[in-house]
This record gives sequence, C-alpha cells and structure tokens, in this order.
Amino acid sequence: MVPPGPLPVPAAPTWANSTAPLMAMLSEMSTNGTPQLSDILQVVGPFPVAGLAWWQNDWHAYRCCPFPHLHEGLDMFAEIGTPVVAAADGFVSQRVIGPVSGLGVEITDAAGTQYFYAHLSGFAAGLALHQQVHVGQVLGYVGNTGDALATSPHLHFEVQPHGIPVPPKSFVDAWLVIAEQKASALVASRVGHAVLNPDTLQYWLAKAQALHATYDFGEGSGEDALDPHSASATAHTDPSPVSGGFLVGMASLLLLMALVAPGCLLGRREARNGPGRGLRRSS
Repeated sequence: MVPPGPLPVPAAPTWANSTAPLMAMLSEMSTNGTPQLSDILQVVGPFPVAGLAWWQNDWHAYRCCPFPHLHEGLDMFAEIGTPVVAAADGFVSQRVIGPVSGLGVEITDAAGTQYFYAHLSGFAAGLALHQQVHVGQVLGYVGNTGDALATSPHLHFEVQPHGIPVPPKSFVDAWLVIAEQKASALVASRVGHAVLNPDTLQYWLAKAQALHATYDFGEGSGEDALDPHSASATAHTDPSPVSGGFLVGMASLLLLMALVAPGCLLGRREARNGPGRGLRRSS
C-alpha cells in the first residue's frame, strides 16, 4: 500500500501523453474503479478531453488527403462519446459539418485565439453559433466523422492565435498538469489524502495505450509517425526497397496533385473565411 502523502506530479516518460494518472487519481473517489464524469468535468478544463486519452506530437506530420499537406493539430485518441470541453472562455465562432472535419466546433477567446475541435460524434445539446462558453463546458463528443472514418475515434485539436495554427501539444501538456493538480486537491478534500496507487496507474496506462491500437493511418500519416505499439505497424514494414504499394502511392500522389492543386489555394481561403470551414485539413 502506498503511504499517504502529496500526490507526485507526473514526470516519468511512461506517464507522458495520456490522462492515465488523472483517471487513476479520480478513481480513488469511485466505488467501481471508474471516475465519475461529474468529477472529471470538475477538474478537466482547460484540458480539452474529459476522460481517458492518449496522444503524441504529430504536428506537421504528412497527410495526403484531401490534398497533400502537413498536420496542423494534435490527434487525441479517446473512446467514442468522450466529452470534449472548452479550453477557454469565449464564444462559438464556427459550428461545421464537413467532409474533412466531420462535425467540428471552433471557439474564440477574448484575445482572438481560436480553438478548433474536429471529428466529433455529436455536438453538446443546444450548442449554437455565437453562444458564450466557459472553460470546461462540454462542446461535443469524441468521434471519427469526416475523413477520420478509417482511424480510431479521436479529437483533432487546434490552437490558432489570431487564426494562425501553432503546435498545440505544449498547451495540452500544461493544461494536463493543471487538471492533475486540481484532481489531487479534490481527492484530498474528499478522502483526506491524495495517493496514487501504482496498480491503479498501471491499469489506466494500459487502457490508454490501447486507445490507438486500431489506428491504421487512414488519414495519410507519414511513416515517421508510426508508433511501435500500433497494431498496424507491421503493414508498413515491406522489406523490398521499392514496393508496388510505394509506386502506386507515388503515382496516385502525382495524379492527385495535378487534379487538385489548382483548387487548393481557393479551398484554403474558403476554409479560413466562411462556411467552407468544414473542408479544412483536420485529418
């Protein structure tokens, strides 16, 4: 049994990129070993996913579709239906349904920073354009709509100061520390102390690692983004130096560029300026 004492701030590499420690902390207040959603929502904002999640730094990873581009967000894998919450006080500046983003929501804060959530399975009840929202408010639910149908359910999350996407992982990681600190205080107030049980932590770490196991890179991730634990990794280990798949892929890429490139700039401009936002490159 772990002796009572201050809850350590997660630092070990095995803890990185998941909410496993947060879930392990909050499960101490549950009778069935699973944190109550009300407890998660009480501590999670501005961290955007209210539940078990796993992610890695895929900023500017290659994406092939709907045209070749670099990833401008962070894919956060979670069970379908997991709530996603507002990362800031602000208003709903976009509520879209598109072939790329699927169901998507953008909120904008007072400083002009936009936060974009894509591939949702549904919107929060009553969520409307121009509606005021507050940190931690549920905006929708994790899914795999749009061009994410071939992947595990996940949230595509973007941070855009004045409309310019920046790497979101540092924001997400800092917000997770805040959520863990709030969870530690909440647990201590309820049960008298905050203890992180190693067995409970390992259980949630294993569940977090399993979240992306069926990810088959249907969104066009580059080979450099392969995770060695992915169930699909063996599909990308052709020993031949130039495989048939590679040649077909290159031919398809060249054809795609020839056909689509003239419309790319127009599509990008529309995605930033109007209802076409649903066509943004959210994969």
